Amino acid sequence: MVLTVNDEKHPGKVAGVFEQESSAQAAITLLKTKGDFTAEEVALVVPKDERFAQKVEPDYKGIGRTLITSHLRFGAVGLALGLIVAAILSQYGPALTTSSPVMVFIALAMGGTFLGLMLAGLMTLRPDHDGVINKTRQATNNHQWTVIVQTKNDDQNKRARELLGSAALSVSDTF
Repeated sequence: MVLTVNDEKHPGKVAGVFEQESSAQAAITLLKTKGDFTAEEVALVVPKDERFAQKVEPDYKGIGRTLITSHLRFGAVGLALGLIVAAILSQYGPALTTSSPVMVFIALAMGGTFLGLMLAGLMTLRPDHDGVINKTRQATNNHQWTVIVQTKNDDQNKRARELLGSAALSVSDTF
C-alpha cells in the first residue's frame, strides 16, 4: 500500500526566462515535440500577465486537497504514535510515567498530533516553489517572457530543465 499525501497532478515546476517572445515560443514548441509535454503542462507568462497566478499554480484545487489530506493523515499518524509511546511509557517507563498514565497519554497524544500537523504544514507550504514563482514574477516585471512547465516526476523535471536550459536566460525548478 502506498500512502500518497500530495494530491497535485503536477507537483513539480520548471521555469525558463526568455528575453524575447519568439525565443519563448520556440522553447514551447521544443517542449511539446521533443519533450512530449502537453499544452496543459506548458504555459507562457507574458510581461505584466493578468493570469499570472493561474499559469504558475494552475492546480489550486490539488493544493487544497493536499492541504486537507496531509493534515488529516499526518495528524492521525502523530496521534497514533503519541498513544503508542504513551502506552509503552506508562507500562514500562520510569516511575513518573507509570504513576500518572492519564497525564502521559494526554501529553503525548497532544504532542504527537501537534508534531504531525506541523510536518503537514511544512509539506503543504512547498517552499521549493518560491524560487520559481519569484523568478517568474521578477521576469514579468522586467518585460521578459517565462515558460512554465508543470511536471509530474523527476524525469520530466530533468527533461524540461535540459530543453529550456539551452536557450533560456535562466532556469529554475522545484525539487
